[in-house]
Amino acid sequence: MLLRIFGEFLKIGIVTFGGGQAMLPILQHELVYNYGWINIDKFLYFVSVSEATPGPVALNMATFIGFELKGVIGSVFATLGLSCLPS
Repeated sequence: MLLRIFGEFLKIGIVTFGGGQAMLPILQHELVYNYGWINIDKFLYFVSVSEATPGPVALNMATFIGFELKGVIGSVFATLGLSCLPS
């Protein structure tokens, strides 16, 4: 599961340009509808918290979703997957 989390966020980081706001629809489609890892209510909650906390929205989303899925190690894998390549 950790490698799937890393791979999914890596894929999103590669194909998305324009920052965190541009990533939100892709994150929603992949994580809510495609994989079903979180539900839409949890996704919208993470969007609002990510907007309110300091830092890039996309990295905050990756951290929160990874933590929701697999705890601290999940948040590390999701954040590294999203940020290891420039987007």
